[in-house]
Amino acid sequence: MKKILLLLECMLLVSSCSEEAVERRGGMTTIELLPRIENLPQVRDAVSGAVFPANGTYGLFVCKHEESPADFVAFATGMNNLRALWSGGTWKYNYEGSTSMFEKFSISGTDAADFYAYAPYATGIKNPRSIPFSVSDKKDLMWAEQNARTDNRNIAPDGTTKQVSLTFHHAMAWVRFQIRMKNQQIGLVLNTITLKKTAQAIDKTRLYTKGTFNAMDGSLLDLTDGSNLGITYNTNLTAVYSANSDKYDACDMLLVPVDDIDDEGLEVVFNVNGVNLSGSLKIKREDTRIKDTNLYGFRAGYRYIFKVVLDNYARLEGVVIDKEWKPEEIVNVEI
Repeated sequence: MKKILLLLECMLLVSSCSEEAVERRGGMTTIELLPRIENLPQVRDAVSGAVFPANGTYGLFVCKHEESPADFVAFATGMNNLRALWSGGTWKYNYEGSTSMFEKFSISGTDAADFYAYAPYATGIKNPRSIPFSVSDKKDLMWAEQNARTDNRNIAPDGTTKQVSLTFHHAMAWVRFQIRMKNQQIGLVLNTITLKKTAQAIDKTRLYTKGTFNAMDGSLLDLTDGSNLGITYNTNLTAVYSANSDKYDACDMLLVPVDDIDDEGLEVVFNVNGVNLSGSLKIKREDTRIKDTNLYGFRAGYRYIFKVVLDNYARLEGVVIDKEWKPEEIVNVEI
């Protein structure tokens, strides 16, 4: 009889431990999402918004765990392609198609979760490997480096708080035309700036206009090559007259990165008051070389500043290439 009672006690103990383990495994787990953009500080709370500007967004896929990502099955209804919005000094979230916002993010159940992120958020995205884009949309495409690793995979709900770090990298190259007027003239409006291929664009120069963004590794695929890219500007130039080169206005465009260009394979055409300035600004291959390297072209994550003086023609004062990519400084670009 004693043996039977002892056996029953052991069975009850094992049963109790098993139920406790299941409860721990399925417990409500708060996810602390920690997004940051490369070379910039991390934002957890209401600090400055300097990483993502006001109303900056990213998209988040929360999927059932896969050893090799392939199907990206939603962890729960609505959890694929959530929107994260930086607003009012905090991150807010909503499911796609819903206007209800929430600030605390959690998971529960017995499945483990994988997290993948991209920016900026776009509606209708079903797979982080296949995000259509057009250069004319002026979006600062970014991918989280953890997507390509296992850092944010196989996260099991266990009733604790877990951190998910998201370090975003730029997939595009940033080109800025920093413009000033040589002579003070009233009523001049710079209507458009157009980047065009020239006859020297033989085999290296590319001006891609659209394609598919793979947020798992930041690659841009299925690219369509075009002959020109334009920016509508429509800005009065009177305010940027300066004899001392200290007053500039900035106009930005984002380019699909290329590893090289032909010498003078690109030109920039400035249209003022509906008329193209005589002559165009030719971009030399050397203008795109990153200092102290043999890297040419337009590289992902780099900023290329072309300092331009306008008169009856355009003259290049110099080129600065750096990685000082501060999203809040980009003009008319979605982050």
